Amino acid sequence: MAPEQKSAHLPTISPLVSVDYSWKSGMFPLINERTTIAGLKNLQTLRLAPEDFEIRIWHGFGLIVPSGLVLKRMGGKWTALHLTSASKERHQSDSERVLIEPKSGWQSCWSRLTNAGVLTLPDATQLGKEPVDPDVLSYVVELNIGGEYRTYHYTYPEANEHREAKRMIEIGDMIAEEFGLPQFRTQR
Repeated sequence: MAPEQKSAHLPTISPLVSVDYSWKSGMFPLINERTTIAGLKNLQTLRLAPEDFEIRIWHGFGLIVPSGLVLKRMGGKWTALHLTSASKERHQSDSERVLIEPKSGWQSCWSRLTNAGVLTLPDATQLGKEPVDPDVLSYVVELNIGGEYRTYHYTYPEANEHREAKRMIEIGDMIAEEFGLPQFRTQR
């Protein structure tokens, strides 16, 4: 495969400006603790080959302990891992599950997720005032594509009037359907 063809299949991360990342201080300690328990490297500092990517979609926070979906394509091979709530005292195998191929197949699932905007949604803070409630469900998405990292979040997306928040809900619903993870659905 010619290099230009290879890169045509890879998503790109467009740089975003005016993002208020103050939300990270409340969510990333939980994310970092969970990834440490799972033995995963910090996605922001992970060096990936230009054709590889890893996406982590976190769901929960507030009153719900976050769980995550880790979706990777490394060396052309797809893998998915579901991370449920865990503690340092709990065994890894109790809180991590390697997932089988998504219901529609890897490429179709990936197309659905990218068409819904998983790679391109802005952070909720870029859309204006966001509904804030520390006890409600949030999504955090981390992306590392060929060594380029970005993250974004949506808190209480069902109360957010912006279409991008509704697309985040659609992405959660797709994950629930494709991987049999109903906890990624947002109650509406």
